[in-house]
Amino acid sequence: MQFRMFLAFSVLVLSGCVERWLLVRTDPPGARVFLDGRDAGQAPARIPFQHYGTRELLLRLPGHESHSQMVEVSAPWYEWFPIDLLAEHAWPWTLEDEHVVDAVLRPTDEERLRAELIELGKGAPPAPSPQEPPGNDAGEGRRAP
Repeated sequence: MQFRMFLAFSVLVLSGCVERWLLVRTDPPGARVFLDGRDAGQAPARIPFQHYGTRELLLRLPGHESHSQMVEVSAPWYEWFPIDLLAEHAWPWTLEDEHVVDAVLRPTDEERLRAELIELGKGAPPAPSPQEPPGNDAGEGRRAP
């Protein structure tokens, strides 16, 4: 009888769970997402986290300006002490806490100019030619005999 009560109590206490997610969406999609300095994948990204608080978000996409912001991820009411003990351990179902961050990435000046020229019907300017880094000329860097 005591074993059954212990087993029932254990199942009840160990069955609760809270899943925490940070969903990062960008316009345009496909930006690289860095959360607190760590690569978190490509947007849209659904990133699991354990602790609430302020997080540093950095977004990068070629042809667009980098976007950086501090995101405040606050705890919902069921994560406040002592209610969190019930939500984390005694509630028999999984709770999901999802925080959404939407960001619009601005194109760089070169991309804006290219888009404006295309819109005006003048076509896109030629892509810039890659320049050789300084000091790569054949005669440079040699000493005279």
